[in-house]
Amino acid sequence: MAATMTIRLTSAGADTDNVNIYTDTDGYTTPIGSTTTAVLTSPFGYTVNVPVGATTVRIENDNDAKTCSNYVDVAIT
Repeated sequence: MAATMTIRLTSAGADTDNVNIYTDTDGYTTPIGSTTTAVLTSPFGYTVNVPVGATTVRIENDNDAKTCSNYVDVAIT
């Protein structure tokens, strides 16, 4: 059974906008969610269902016509 998790960033880069959320359960290949950095940096963050066994969440810029293709890995505690 998946666990519900709220992800919130304190800041995001200037060239970021749409992001995909991945986990290490499948080698970061299938997004478990998609949102914007505006939502992630809001006081409420973004709520997503995380698969059982996940230990890391990856927040990756959806580099669709963007100059930024960075990501950040966050340990699930």
